[in-house]
Amino acid sequence: MYSRLFLYCIDSALERSPILEVVSYKLAKHAVGIEDFEVYGDLGKIPQYGESDSLPIFVVSRHDAERAGPHYDIRIGTPETGLISFATRKELPELPGESIAVFAQPLHDYDYKDFSGEIPSGYGKGYVHPAKQSPIVVHNVSSDKIVFSLDLGRGIARYSLVKDKKDSKRWYLVNVSPNPALPPKLRYKSIDEEQARTLIKLLGQTIASVQPKVDGALGIITIRDGKLEVFSHRISKRSGLPIVHTERIFGAIPNIPDPKLNDTILLAEIYAVRREPDGTERVLTPVEISALLNSKFYKAMERVKELGVEWRFYIFDVVRQGKDDIHYLDWYQRPYSQRIEFLNKVLDKLPKNFHGPIEARDVQSAEQLLETIKKHQYTLTEEGIVIFPERGVPYKYKNFKEDNFYIVGFTPGRGKYKGKAIGGILFSDKPGGEPIGVVGTGLDDALRQEIYASPEEFIGRRIRIRYTERLPTGKLRNPSFYGFAD
Repeated sequence: MYSRLFLYCIDSALERSPILEVVSYKLAKHAVGIEDFEVYGDLGKIPQYGESDSLPIFVVSRHDAERAGPHYDIRIGTPETGLISFATRKELPELPGESIAVFAQPLHDYDYKDFSGEIPSGYGKGYVHPAKQSPIVVHNVSSDKIVFSLDLGRGIARYSLVKDKKDSKRWYLVNVSPNPALPPKLRYKSIDEEQARTLIKLLGQTIASVQPKVDGALGIITIRDGKLEVFSHRISKRSGLPIVHTERIFGAIPNIPDPKLNDTILLAEIYAVRREPDGTERVLTPVEISALLNSKFYKAMERVKELGVEWRFYIFDVVRQGKDDIHYLDWYQRPYSQRIEFLNKVLDKLPKNFHGPIEARDVQSAEQLLETIKKHQYTLTEEGIVIFPERGVPYKYKNFKEDNFYIVGFTPGRGKYKGKAIGGILFSDKPGGEPIGVVGTGLDDALRQEIYASPEEFIGRRIRIRYTERLPTGKLRNPSFYGFAD
């Protein structure tokens, strides 16, 4: 014996339509993935980040049900909690602030996350299409609410799932991804060695600082509402939103409880080091860093743990000094000495893997820094130096032949890369131009696979290529991929 209860929702046309069928059995009945129709599970038992060695999972699949009609099944859980389940006719909200209603369903077995195929009869009769899955980082959780991050192929997205206060079966899934207004990338002035040496002699006069050019990835650090976030300066082609790195690097979102620092914006080179067997630290190459930062966050977290990698942040400039700063759009016109003074105060509030600029404080030290880098004897970088004037756009000197080019295509992988990864990158002098060469040297396997999985995300991006000579034809001799210019 059993009874059926139909739930209804009001759609945009203000029409009532059955959205799902909740079946309450007085006697035990069999259904795929369900042991007890009276049990819905406890969301509050899902572990937050750091409380478990493994991450919970998020699953979404399309269900063409005979009785309830086409809808999406959404599930969150662990092997211990089972899959806490919901149903909705709507796709996941993709833009910050968007929300959908979802409706609680009986608890499903954890193994049901991989189910696809036909349910021949009974509850849920119909076809379940293959599910999309992503491990999630849980930031906050209770029996009535969970806030989490996931990546289903469009980059990191954050959601809040909240129970309706009046209807225990109705919940709301809200996209709470950060979408800040980020500053434009400042283009440094490129100079040669002679110009660099001339400017170094002005250190302490019109020149404020000479620093090594750390060869990592440009990161924008924001502090807002007591939370620290890490962004790329790029906008994702897939989502149209800023690319978030916070979860890749920290898992949880770091707390910065000082209200005076809210709306602060910092610039950093994100780099990473690995402890070698002999006890020394090796700085990861730009290619290795790119592979981590371009992968899904949970893959990056696994890889970092596997390799014993530690992320670090070289904070070199301040864009905004708190919410009352009116100069942030032209921050480089504020005296560099003032920016560094503020930066030194902020560093005390930041995580331990953040550090300030490494500065040559006099002409002799600056000249020695340049010589050490030229001889490839500086531990942190072989890239070159950056020279900061007291006001205005900084200068950069590079230690080798290197230019920026545009990705216009890829060559297919061969051998172990066939059907799994790209072979090389076709590049041009201009966006969408004719290829002038192909580069494969310098690409690691992880990046090759990442590009193969989402080639459209990489077409048009600028890359850095090192080479020994540029031929009259325009082609490069001995090209080597050295990272993304953006």
